[in-house]
Amino acid sequence: MARTIEQISAQIKTTWMNNAAMRLLFNLPLPTSGQEVQQFDIRYKPTSLESRLVFIVASAFVTLENMFDWHKEDVINIIENERYGYAGWYVKKALLFRFGVNLMVNYTEVPTPTAVDGDFAENLSYPTINPATNLPYTDTELYALQVVKYAHAADDNGSVLLKVAGSDGTTYQQLNLQQENSLKAYINRIKPAGIVVFVRNQPADNLYIKAKIRYNPLVLAANGSLLASPNMYPVNIAIKNYINSLNFNGELSHQALEDAMQAAEGVELVGYLEIQAGVSLQNVEMNYVPYSGYMKWDENNNSLNNNSITYISA
Repeated sequence: MARTIEQISAQIKTTWMNNAAMRLLFNLPLPTSGQEVQQFDIRYKPTSLESRLVFIVASAFVTLENMFDWHKEDVINIIENERYGYAGWYVKKALLFRFGVNLMVNYTEVPTPTAVDGDFAENLSYPTINPATNLPYTDTELYALQVVKYAHAADDNGSVLLKVAGSDGTTYQQLNLQQENSLKAYINRIKPAGIVVFVRNQPADNLYIKAKIRYNPLVLAANGSLLASPNMYPVNIAIKNYINSLNFNGELSHQALEDAMQAAEGVELVGYLEIQAGVSLQNVEMNYVPYSGYMKWDENNNSLNNNSITYISA
C-alpha cells in the first residue's frame, strides 16, 4: 500500500539529518536518534527551499507508489474478472467491439456436448479481411473500427452497468448515436441470457474548482502565471495533470488534488479548496467517481460562479 506524504517526508528528513555529507554542507549538528524529523523542522521553516524540496520529492513518490498500487489492482481485477459473464468480461468484449463489422460466429447455435459455458461467446471473432478492399485491415482501419477505447463494468443491483467512452487520441469522447446503438445490439447478442446490461455513454462530468492560493511573488504573478514564462500557469497545469492521471472511472480524491496543487511551482499554501462535480453538481468532500467515467475541467468556464482560483501574495 502506498505511503502517505507525511511518512515519506519523515523518511527523507531522517536520512537528510543523518547523512554526513548533508551535515557538512549545511553545517548541521549530529542529530539525536529518533528526533531527526523534529530537528529538521526546527532547522528549516515550512516555506524554506529545503522543506519545499522534501515536499515535492515526497509528492512524486506518493504518485509513483499509488500508480504501482493501481497497476496491481488492475492486474488482479483482470485475472479474477475476465471469465465469462464477470464484470471484466464485459469490459474485454466492449473493447473488442468493431463498429460496422458483422461477427463471424453464429452465436445462436446450440453448443456442442463438449462445449464449456461461454465458449460460444469467447470464440466470437471478426473477419481479418476488409470486404471493401479485399485486403487485411490496416492498424489505422482497426483503430477507427474499435470505437470503444475505454470501458468499465460493475454490478448494479442485479444488472450490469457498462460505462464506455471513445477517444480523439488525446481525450475521452462520447460515442455518437449510431456507434452507441450498434454497441448495445452487440452486447445484447453476446451477453448471458436473462442478464440486463445498461450501457452508459455520456459526455464528461463537469468539474468546478474554487481555491485560494498563497503564492510566492518572486515566482508567480498575481494571476498565477510564471514570471519567467507568462503563458504558463503551474496550478492549472497541476490540476489538469492530476485529472489526466486518473484511469477511466477513476476516483477523484479531494486530498490528492489539493496535494497536486500544493506541489505546483510558486505555491506557498492552498488555504481553501472547494470541489463540485457531476451532471447535477454535488460538493466533493472526500472523493468522487464520475457518472460518465471521466471528467472535464474548463478553467475559463465561470458561468456558475463556482470555478475560480484566487491568488494572494505571501
